[in-house]
Amino acid sequence: MKNMIEENLQLKRIENISKIIEASIKIQTEILWANIFSNTIQGSEWLKPMSLSPGRAALGYPALYALYRILNDVHPKSILEMGLGQSTKLISNYMNSIGNTDDYHHYVVEHNQSWIDYFTDTFDISKRTEIVYLPGIHEAMDIPLNNGKDVFHYDGFEQAFSDKKFDLILIDGPNGSEVYSRVDIIGILPSCLNQSFAIIIDDYERVGEQNTMCIVKHMLKEEGIAFCEGLYSGEKITGVLASEDWRYLCTL
Repeated sequence: MKNMIEENLQLKRIENISKIIEASIKIQTEILWANIFSNTIQGSEWLKPMSLSPGRAALGYPALYALYRILNDVHPKSILEMGLGQSTKLISNYMNSIGNTDDYHHYVVEHNQSWIDYFTDTFDISKRTEIVYLPGIHEAMDIPLNNGKDVFHYDGFEQAFSDKKFDLILIDGPNGSEVYSRVDIIGILPSCLNQSFAIIIDDYERVGEQNTMCIVKHMLKEEGIAFCEGLYSGEKITGVLASEDWRYLCTL
């Protein structure tokens, strides 16, 4: 009995050490991405100095780096962002840099009106940025392996965006669900995508986001739409899908 207890304690010690090492590696990787992001935006022609607060519920540095490179390198004209936050500042700043043209537009979907009020009081969004309030609802959805469980999603999302096309879709909202998270994009695929496109999904280390992207990839394959995929990892993981002509966005 004594030996068994000692073995169990030893296993727990090893498990705790492994968790500490894993967390340390993630933090060090995040710091590396912070330096890469900082170096990348130096001398940017369009990104003005501003306050950014990466991490926790917001995008981390790997995601901000990937987003900046996509904006800077391929110049998307039509952008759909799910979840108001730090990425909104970056995209809105990008939109402010565009000259006198009506071809560029940025939609931001958010379910928390209090957060919208606070954000717009503290940050001047671009005239090309439109914040769309859609309530978040819990609803059982008929998705493979979901077993009738509730999924938190935006009410009225499909009606609001089914007639629009986008070069860039960033998925960082609403809050996650158990089996599938942030499923709204499924209702507007593939007609919502322009020929050249990129899809960014944050919190890709979570099973719910992975399951949703499995469906997205299956839908693209069913429609014969070629794409590539890549991961940007720090404290969190960000997934990127891109059309074949934008393949390099997955390996920045």
